[in-house]
Amino acid sequence: MKARRAKKSDNFTHYTWGARSAIQKAIRRSDGPLLEDTFKELYEMDRDFLIRRVSVFAGEECWPLTGEIMDLVEDARGYFRKGAGPKARERGRAILLGACRKICLCEKAKDAGALAAFVYGDYGKLNLTDDLMKKQYRAMEQFYNICQQGKEQEKQVWSTLYKKAVVIDTEYALKMVKSCRYRYFMRGMPHEQDKFLAAAILVVTQYKDEPKLNYDTSIRFKGTLKEKIPLWAWDQHTRVGRTALHRTSRDLGINYDKLAGIWFTLVAAYINPMRKGEVWWPLRVKIVRKSISDKKWQKVQEMMVRQIKKRLREEGI
Repeated sequence: MKARRAKKSDNFTHYTWGARSAIQKAIRRSDGPLLEDTFKELYEMDRDFLIRRVSVFAGEECWPLTGEIMDLVEDARGYFRKGAGPKARERGRAILLGACRKICLCEKAKDAGALAAFVYGDYGKLNLTDDLMKKQYRAMEQFYNICQQGKEQEKQVWSTLYKKAVVIDTEYALKMVKSCRYRYFMRGMPHEQDKFLAAAILVVTQYKDEPKLNYDTSIRFKGTLKEKIPLWAWDQHTRVGRTALHRTSRDLGINYDKLAGIWFTLVAAYINPMRKGEVWWPLRVKIVRKSISDKKWQKVQEMMVRQIKKRLREEGI
């Protein structure tokens, strides 16, 4: 069948939301078979989402690959132009799948997303002692606040970052800042572009050359799935997950936003494995884990599993 963008009135079901969530979490957990299965279904139901989202997979799951993955996405996009034939579309599909597989095989690097979240999220005052982390946080906070003032201010911020990359004068720094700038101005979901701002800041403050990344070539993409969409894929980014979170929040007396952040950080955003040298993501996990007692966290996990299963039964998924 010819792939098309799903409409909310037909294909765009609770299952589609779950598949959207599951594919990124499959990449995050290095789950090859789940990635392969969800990619196939999303390509048929929601191809435009994949084209838009693959670059975000890189920015959020392995930020040092952003430049390389952006090149692949733009290459693939060319094969889906109006009038493209079956062979061209199949070539575009293969490129997108190859990009997803590459991120899946690679050890994960989530510092860009974590650094951005510390600025726009509600984590309280950070007691940073490392000078480099202080520098990165100040830069992210300053540039983020300037960007909130308007499009012209955004352009000024990216002009400053690019000038810093020119001074660094390495192929990696220039490519990364260009790619992050391009993806930033494509916009997207709330705070989606902020990860690319954070990635550019990490580059100009610390990584003039590409960080060393290891790949697990033992991962296989064919295999039997235990579940089409695992329970850990249903978080606040899905309607099923939001309902479960609201019910658990009500029953346990925990603020919804706090609970959603805890569930996402400790369950939905579980990564395997993590690149050595990441500092912002481990700090986020540490802060979130300290925000809830062991006993309360156990109750949350038990109730969330029950509520997700109940909601899935209600929706016939």
